[in-house]
Amino acid sequence: MAVHRLAELVKLLAEKTVEGRLLWEKTVEGEAFQTAFPGYSVRLRTQKSKSSRYPGADAYAIQIFNESGELVEETTDEDLDGVDQPGEFFAVMREMHIEARRSVMGVDKAIDSILEQLSSKR
Repeated sequence: MAVHRLAELVKLLAEKTVEGRLLWEKTVEGEAFQTAFPGYSVRLRTQKSKSSRYPGADAYAIQIFNESGELVEETTDEDLDGVDQPGEFFAVMREMHIEARRSVMGVDKAIDSILEQLSSKR
């Protein structure tokens, strides 16, 4: 049953991320992003697929850490594959990773600034 609760957690994290309601931050681990909750933090990262179906492809992992920095739980889109639709969690976690990255990197602000500058050069 834990896999179903992890699936629910991933879906809610993704929903709140897309809505812009979670504050993601950079980590020292390249393309990994982290958000905090009282007593816990959640890290979203890419890793190489362990699946023989997709050798070398990206997979997405969610890690939960306690306030002492200890890893409490980890799951990947591959672990959740088959809970609902095949491949659903790859798409959900990929979109969440893209949105978290866009937020952390300030993509919307950059685009708005460039658009404004281009508009003023007409």
